[in-house]
Amino acid sequence: MGGGVRGGRAGVLLADEPTAALEFAGQEEAADLLTSLPVTLLVVTHDRAMAARCDRTLEMAAGRLREVS
Repeated sequence: MGGGVRGGRAGVLLADEPTAALEFAGQEEAADLLTSLPVTLLVVTHDRAMAARCDRTLEMAAGRLREVS
């Protein structure tokens, strides 16, 4: 089932692997679109290029969460 914003205005958008099934050009386009939205964007991804676009990056490994600089 696809998710989306319905009615009203969203303050936070959760994107779970938003670029995973896309070819390279599609990944760029999706990332451009997501990062241009006037919302707080919370992204769960394995895509390092997508993570590099974020203001803050956290990594989970071995059950621990740490901030990556």
